[in-house]
Amino acid sequence: MGDWFYRRLESVLDNAIFAGVVAVIFAIWSFIKTLPAPIIALVAFISFASILLILRVILSFLDRRKAKRVQGDATTQHGQELTQEHIAERLSFIQQLRATQARLVKNVHFNIPESVAHFFTKFCEESDVRTIVQPDNMANISVRLITERFHDLTFQSLEHQERGKKLTASTIADDDIKYECNKISQAVCEYRRMVDEWMKFTEALAAKGVPRFWEKPPWSVNIHKKLADDYDELMSLVKNLHNTTPREFQGLLPRDDQLSKFPRAPLVG
Repeated sequence: MGDWFYRRLESVLDNAIFAGVVAVIFAIWSFIKTLPAPIIALVAFISFASILLILRVILSFLDRRKAKRVQGDATTQHGQELTQEHIAERLSFIQQLRATQARLVKNVHFNIPESVAHFFTKFCEESDVRTIVQPDNMANISVRLITERFHDLTFQSLEHQERGKKLTASTIADDDIKYECNKISQAVCEYRRMVDEWMKFTEALAAKGVPRFWEKPPWSVNIHKKLADDYDELMSLVKNLHNTTPREFQGLLPRDDQLSKFPRAPLVG
């Protein structure tokens, strides 16, 4: 309705301009006829040239306005298509990002019973571990640093999750996508380092003569079943996120070869 109205108004204005020009021409001609012949010829020539110039300016103005309107209509239609594609692409990305963020929180939150941080805390409370760690300053520092990094990663993951809840498909910009990809990539890489350090920590304990209790139930189930399942689930979500991320930002996420499966061991006992 609005578009029809503006087109109709434009047509009326064009007709009015034309009618006005014609009326001015007739008025000028009526005046010229009252003048002497030589002056009439001179004025007629000047008037004719001026009228041609004015008409050319008016026609040029109308042509530019019409071209601008046509271009504007095409841009609007194309913009609507881009907007729909933009929203669909970012909606898919946001949904997968939220799932990845929620899984990351579950994996690292030290107050969640099946998180790696919770398992590590319980692991360090085992008598065999305390016997080695307590008198060893380096081992004590190592445990404290790993614990602190788990806590830091927990808070970072909660921030990611809260920020992800506020994202909407119609407002998320390219800079936001780049920022979120960088942050989730850093968090996942830190999570992998934490798990790797725990696995290396168990090898260091074995080298100091601690029996490999973590290879027998219930620890074998906790580490190589529960923790391993959560680990692999997170890596799978990151791979899926890679597939829904706009192509120009996919390079900001970990590569598939950086998302290896958890090093599972046979469940003994």
